[in-house]
Amino acid sequence: LSSRFHLRKAPSFVMKKSYRNLFVWEASVDLAVRMIHLADTLIARKRFALADQLVRASCSVPNNIAEGQGRATTRDRRHFLVQARGSLYEVETQLEILARTGIASDTTGVRDRIAMIECGLTKMIDHLKDDRETHPL
Repeated sequence: LSSRFHLRKAPSFVMKKSYRNLFVWEASVDLAVRMIHLADTLIARKRFALADQLVRASCSVPNNIAEGQGRATTRDRRHFLVQARGSLYEVETQLEILARTGIASDTTGVRDRIAMIECGLTKMIDHLKDDRETHPL
């Protein structure tokens, strides 16, 4: 029986373009962690809806980046990067509202990080747009 069934060593798969290797994914995970900590402060101040929306939007950024990397078509990958950028704009807007109301004080470092993520996402989106236009699906 053992001669008919060979147990092979499981192949080691190396992902060529893992989302984990992308700066925008790593930076957006860090951003989400910071927003979760800010949400804890909001919850303590009984700002539950703001806290929930901030966490949802900030977690949506790396989630969409990861989901896009798992898609088979360029069009789908681009779509999820656009979604990630939209969620990033949502986080930025929420931070602006929190700053103007005095709930969040110094958001300069976070805004700088958001700008870097936005720049990276936009470059990726533009690259996929160019790729799709020169190589139709």
